[in-house]
Amino acid sequence: MQTSFCNAIDGGTLSVQFDEAKQIVIVNKIPQTKVSIDEKSMRFWNDKYAYNFNRENGALMVYLGEEVVGVLECSFKK
Repeated sequence: MQTSFCNAIDGGTLSVQFDEAKQIVIVNKIPQTKVSIDEKSMRFWNDKYAYNFNRENGALMVYLGEEVVGVLECSFKK
C-alpha cells in the first residue's frame, strides 16, 4: 500500500492511500468504490467530482465535469 499526502493551495490536506495490485484507494480513511489505477495515473470519482492523479508531475487534479477545479501537490511514502 502506497500513501500520498496531497496539499491543497488553501492549506488543506488530503491523505490518499492506494494499492495498485488490489485496485484499492482510501481517501482520508474512506475506501473509494469507483477506482481506476494504471501505470500512468490513478483515478477515483464520485457523483460530484473526479480526482485524477498524474504520476509524472506529482499533482492531483480535481475535476468537476471536464473543468479542473483544483490542483494538489503530492508526495509519496511506501
